Amino acid sequence: MISACTRVVLIATSTVFAAITAVSIDGAVSAQQANPAPGSSEFYTQKVEPILDDNCYSCHQEGQSGGLRLDSYQAILKGGGRGPAIVPGDPETSILIKAIRREGTLKMPPKHPLESGEIEILTAWVKAGAKGVDAPSDSVAKTEATPVSTPAHATANPSVVPVSTSTSPHPQGVMSDADFFENNIRPILANNCYSCHGDATSGGLKLDSREALLKGGNHGPVLVPGDPDKSLIITAVHQNTALKMPKGGKLSSQEVADLTEWVKHGAVWPKSAPGTVFSASVKTGVITEKQRAFWSFQPLKVVPVPEVKDAHWAKTPIDKFVLAKMQEAGLKPSAQADRRTLIRRATYDLTGLPPTPEEVEAFEKDKSPHAWENLIDRLLASPKYGERWGRHWLDVARYAEDDVRGLDPKGRGYMPFNGAYRYRDWVIKSFNQDMPYDQFLRLQIAGDKIPAKTKQEQEDYLTATTYLGAGPWVWDQAVPVQGRADERNERVDAVTRGTLGLTVACARCHNHKYDPITQKDYYALIGVFANSTYKEYPTVSEAQAAAYESNESKLEKLQIDLQEYTRTETRQLADALANQTATYMVAAWNVLGKPKSTVEEAASQAKVDPEVLRRWVDYLTPGKPHQYDDLKDWQAMIAADGGTEDEATELAEEF
Repeated sequence: MISACTRVVLIATSTVFAAITAVSIDGAVSAQQANPAPGSSEFYTQKVEPILDDNCYSCHQEGQSGGLRLDSYQAILKGGGRGPAIVPGDPETSILIKAIRREGTLKMPPKHPLESGEIEILTAWVKAGAKGVDAPSDSVAKTEATPVSTPAHATANPSVVPVSTSTSPHPQGVMSDADFFENNIRPILANNCYSCHGDATSGGLKLDSREALLKGGNHGPVLVPGDPDKSLIITAVHQNTALKMPKGGKLSSQEVADLTEWVKHGAVWPKSAPGTVFSASVKTGVITEKQRAFWSFQPLKVVPVPEVKDAHWAKTPIDKFVLAKMQEAGLKPSAQADRRTLIRRATYDLTGLPPTPEEVEAFEKDKSPHAWENLIDRLLASPKYGERWGRHWLDVARYAEDDVRGLDPKGRGYMPFNGAYRYRDWVIKSFNQDMPYDQFLRLQIAGDKIPAKTKQEQEDYLTATTYLGAGPWVWDQAVPVQGRADERNERVDAVTRGTLGLTVACARCHNHKYDPITQKDYYALIGVFANSTYKEYPTVSEAQAAAYESNESKLEKLQIDLQEYTRTETRQLADALANQTATYMVAAWNVLGKPKSTVEEAASQAKVDPEVLRRWVDYLTPGKPHQYDDLKDWQAMIAADGGTEDEATELAEEF
């Protein structure tokens, strides 16, 4: 009923993951000098490119922000709308260096500055002539500068590809190996690799199964499970050597981190995952008969109960299916559990709670032939059954009791979703009443269109549509066209994942990569939701609803009046207390200075409020962290001999 994988939104891209093909690397990454000089091409590939990759490529790759690309050496020399990005040999006049130093109006990267070590690397590179791959002749450089020493934090061994173990926001440990593969790895391979390494075998290499990666291509295996440093596929996507994949593009730093994490944890490839996920429908948009014949798209049918040995163990037809598979695998059933274990298993499973000691004792003493059936019937009849199992559906329905519709246009901030509990209770009631599943779905998708026999039934039907109504409504968080598109996309995703187990929303930007879903199908569903609107229905009479709204308006006005009254009174009190500043300071001197009076005594003598005076005493106590220049003379007086009342009065009036 529910897909095992979390939604993965795939964004269309023109990047093509070309073959890991005939690049002469002699079977391995050659070792290079530990600290390449800034004037060498190795310095560019090992030091400069990783900085640009992590900080610049998101805007200056295919997007060409400002007409500038920084994803190749020639593109850097060519520059953009402001001219060449660098002047080899002269970092002081290079636009790139000025931007990363944030010296003028152009500050790059726009959201965060580079680390000082990274700025030093780029500056040293430009100063040494900015040599790169296919670098220009030495005559291009204005000066031949002395190489600058490599910063201490630079990679010590450039022949080893750095492995990211902590930067990924989706560490594999958070989800199962299978989910990590489906959510993080398979989309990378599908979007970037299968066009050349799926059915085709560019470079003799296929990447559509774990076995294919282990077998490798013309250069041997590309995967060493557990060791990213020795896996050619990781070397290729880091693009720190002559082998750079995908050709003509580059994976994001997050995608590289995910692939590295996957390999590090053994490169698990679920057996249930099909090999080549591309099919004819990806390119043509035509669903083939072979795709239509996939098992999960077939209607239910009666399957003959298998014949089994030792049939006395099987109590139901389902038991025979289980036993048949066990016998195929050469397994035998475990011994019969004792009654205490049985009642604990059943009660936890059906209600989520343990049985009471009395219930355990009663079941152990029940020798009737139907004791087990009676136990199950009792648990299924418990209201806790719906609470226990309804929770699973509430997860599918992304249930929440806060308003998930985005920023309120009235600027009221956080708003609880006051009617959420009605939907929660309806789901629980539906489970407890054993509502047929088809009706359960129909009411949630179109309950407002289904005729009801009674008023209560109509309210229940409308409540069921919260499945759609409680989704996010973007309001003013995006431009209207984008906001409405995002809202409809979420509805398609919620309905298809929740009821079909298919990630139809993946077809928003292109035909689905590995399910028979076309972009045309997606927008046909979008059309349904484009003609649907959000509406709230009162569960009381119109007169009661009108009275409630009237009282809500009055309450809102009273709250505004109260806020205004509080602001006015606060302002007046602040003004009054400000006029008494000198009086309070002198009274505080009586506590802190020579008299050493108590707060109560000083307040009584000065005829001021004791609580306000106590705050003044705390404020003027020497050694407190809140010291100000205007109090230096006061603090000096107190720290010396305490001063006199006349001195305290003079300083207080000056303050």
